[in-house]
Amino acid sequence: MPEYLESYSQMNFNDIERNRFSWSSLADKVHTVDSTPAPGSTGVIKLVNVHIVRLIDNSGIIVFLSIPHYVVDGVGYCAFVNRWAEICRSMGGNTNGAVTRSYSFDRSIVDRCMPPEKLPLNTRMRKIYNSPSYLGHLIALPSPELRGSLLAHTIRLMDPVSHVFHISSASLAKLRAHIQTQAPATQRISDNDILTTLISHVVCSGIEDAANRSQGYFNAATQHIASTLMGATNDFLTMVVLDIRSRFKNLAHYVGNCVTCIPVVSPISELSNKQMSAHDLAKVCANVRTEVNATNPRALSKLHSLLSQTPASYAHVMANMLKTPKSVVISNQSRFALYSNDFGNGIPTWVGTIPIFYANFASICPVHPDSDGYNIYITVKKSTMDEILQNPQWNEYVSVVY
Repeated sequence: MPEYLESYSQMNFNDIERNRFSWSSLADKVHTVDSTPAPGSTGVIKLVNVHIVRLIDNSGIIVFLSIPHYVVDGVGYCAFVNRWAEICRSMGGNTNGAVTRSYSFDRSIVDRCMPPEKLPLNTRMRKIYNSPSYLGHLIALPSPELRGSLLAHTIRLMDPVSHVFHISSASLAKLRAHIQTQAPATQRISDNDILTTLISHVVCSGIEDAANRSQGYFNAATQHIASTLMGATNDFLTMVVLDIRSRFKNLAHYVGNCVTCIPVVSPISELSNKQMSAHDLAKVCANVRTEVNATNPRALSKLHSLLSQTPASYAHVMANMLKTPKSVVISNQSRFALYSNDFGNGIPTWVGTIPIFYANFASICPVHPDSDGYNIYITVKKSTMDEILQNPQWNEYVSVVY
């Protein structure tokens, strides 16, 4: 059974709204689980965790909903919430509640979609997805409950902090025009290309500046030279979360986890500049588009076969990412219809993420229909966030929500 909790809060919706829906403004703990599947109050991992918080004076409610990623991805999550809202509206007599769409959790659908011809993975993909390690085996060894608890503890030890930022449509258009001055006329530059590049820049720059500030520039330079001589990479790794449904014909109704991560590598020397040039921005945008477009069905078939080899395959990926601190995972959730969920009394005023995800994670989020542009959620170490908040190029286009 899912975990379903209800509670009452002395907080008023108007006070929460004045604080821009910041988690720090909430007197009560709303989220009942964190970013990793771990035992809740019952001592076991639940496939769904729901917490309904009723605010004082009937001023509003907060709905917290968490579903582990191995059950559904963003598409499945939205399908669940949309259907829940439809049922609630039908109970109020607004609709008849009839099912208008079909869904499937049958994982064999994904297996059958994979073509027999497999395309060899590039070097970076092989390094992440096909490099077994002792750490990966160690991560895979415990029970799901123990592994979740250990991962949650590890995240807390890293002491990450988060902020939500906003980039308006006007700022995005300004940045696109700047990049296009140095991009080939034939280069298509999507919002996702630009936002992925901008986030990669600000996180990379923040990590580098925080390291220089803590070590001193001389020690940091010495360590950089030593790392180079030892063969360490001077690249920054951006893992772009990719929904593979559009690559295949028969996955439209599949609502299980159907995403993977595509590595995009950029030179730290270019990405960490306080003011990236239009030329360098255009180059990273082109690199993002090239890597995403190269992820065709044959490449995905090879990746699928690698991840299906052993139960520890996913743990090896996690281990390889843990060994790559100069990186960021970026998930674009802006197309999810999270603001269309009407439970019978109108759409949500605010849709947000959990307070803390894990270090070096970013999500591009949708905004309320009355607004424009995108919200950007970033979780990094505090020292990195301090640098992000002072980054001049970031602040030129982006404002802080909370």
